[in-house]
Amino acid sequence: MAYAQSGDRSVIYPTIAGQVGVGICKRENKKMMPEALAREIILSIPSVADPSGKGGFFESLSVKLNESNELARIQQCGWQFVTPIPYDIKHDDRKFEDRGTSRIQEAMIEREKEMVKKLVREGKLNQDNYLVKDGSLEYRLTKTDKDDEKSFQTFKQNYNWVIGLSKSFNPEACFDKGKANPGFIADLPLYHRTPVAYFGSEKEPLAFAVWYVRLRDKSKTRTPFDGILKVEKILVREDELKNGMETETVDRLSALIINERNPTCYGMDTRWANHIYPIYLTERFVKSQYLSTESFLHLF
Repeated sequence: MAYAQSGDRSVIYPTIAGQVGVGICKRENKKMMPEALAREIILSIPSVADPSGKGGFFESLSVKLNESNELARIQQCGWQFVTPIPYDIKHDDRKFEDRGTSRIQEAMIEREKEMVKKLVREGKLNQDNYLVKDGSLEYRLTKTDKDDEKSFQTFKQNYNWVIGLSKSFNPEACFDKGKANPGFIADLPLYHRTPVAYFGSEKEPLAFAVWYVRLRDKSKTRTPFDGILKVEKILVREDELKNGMETETVDRLSALIINERNPTCYGMDTRWANHIYPIYLTERFVKSQYLSTESFLHLF
């Protein structure tokens, strides 16, 4: 879209649209079933789109979008446009498309965090009911989380019973005695794990426990790193921060993860060796709720 600039000229900036879906499944009596689903359509448009800069423009724009006839049919299925989010147009090396996409990805992460809060409020997470998140837990704290101690502690407590599983990771980030040692992961025997490494920084007042678990024998995979999952947990309790996680807890979580590996999906997905079955099913559940590519493009 073209936006007026000074000197009677206009500049064209892209509008980025994305479908965001966050879903959770649970197991009861050996059956997997949906627990929660949140979905929305997000637009990312240049900050210059707000002609006044006084605020309220993007909120009113979402109201107009949701009143459109084109959206009426998909609103019945639970979809709606949320408040568009602006991306920065300051000139640097980043493409505008990448800036808009990044803003939508940030919004998706916030929706994931909100879903965790919801489960905690409802008392559904505890030592017998962990939430296993698909992907990394390395969230950035908001300014409020950093500046307000109560908010920071609440954030940490929300993740007391949450672990993150990454199917893809950078092997060079595995350190052994202070040096990168990707071979340490590649040579893991079947059903073994690495020792737990601890990460933290002065910029982000969070500490993470990270270890790797081999689900598949490397002789049956394409690369030495297929069949390995990266496991992350935010350290919450003072004893964990001081002494690290208990070995028994790490072993138990690792064993439970291994037991969840996909029984059959050879050739169906290039990541088959890194899937655990509940995440695989939840991914399929969430994706099944998306609008088709044709229907989504037709909105615009």
